Amino acid sequence: MSPRPRPSGRAIHILVAAGAALSFTVDTVPAAIQTFAGIQPGVATLSSDSGMDADLASIPLTLGMRVRRLSLRAIVPYVDLSARTPEVAVPLPLPGSPALTIPPQSVDEAGIGDVIFTPALLLSGGGVGRSSLWGSVRVKLPTADESRWLGTGETDYAPGLGALVPLGTRFVALGLVRYNVRGDAPQVEYRDYLQASLGGTVRLGLLDALTTTVTRGDATSGAGDPADSLALSWYHPLGRGGTAFTASALAGATGDDRTYGLSLGITLNDGPYDWGR
Repeated sequence: MSPRPRPSGRAIHILVAAGAALSFTVDTVPAAIQTFAGIQPGVATLSSDSGMDADLASIPLTLGMRVRRLSLRAIVPYVDLSARTPEVAVPLPLPGSPALTIPPQSVDEAGIGDVIFTPALLLSGGGVGRSSLWGSVRVKLPTADESRWLGTGETDYAPGLGALVPLGTRFVALGLVRYNVRGDAPQVEYRDYLQASLGGTVRLGLLDALTTTVTRGDATSGAGDPADSLALSWYHPLGRGGTAFTASALAGATGDDRTYGLSLGITLNDGPYDWGR
């Protein structure tokens, strides 16, 4: 039997195929309707002082359209997960009983993840050089196979409010607040939590843009820790036509856990100044 391809190898194959599809996209809809798309393969690693560590490769395909004040965005991810957990001793609830030992486990799975669908409504403003205020509902659909650890098997939703505010000719401030309502998995009871992001985009040269975002999220369990992250992304237009190269880096911390990620991709008609995320 041939060895199983690693996440990076599969990511390259799918990136080439999706990139070719985007290259032949032709905008044939009326000017009142704007379609957008993107693909941004990425890798991330998580490590914990408990000995648990995980590697994740993800290839999210973004498809959507904006019709006047309505934006519809769908993200369909392909994920490749490799995780390892150490031996865990669980005390039994009987006096004098020995601890129950769960042996080390490993997960190595790949497939379609949970699809994320985000409808948004522009409440005020919009357009180049103007402030934008919008409301949205982000819905995570249970399309992944939870038995293979690719998803929770539950529907989550998160109403939110976002804003873009130009400050001068080169800087745009951004903010986004979401309240995440999570469905409980069979053996896990998740906690609903509030998440807020603040950041800004600065224009470099004529069209390039650099965006920095800081995100804070409440604990997702009663005894958990808040989640903090810092993201940095670069947007570089590729000539005319709305196509651009994007690159992003992420660093996150939740208690003693650390997460680092990197992604590269191509977008069409979906830049850092567009509302509805």
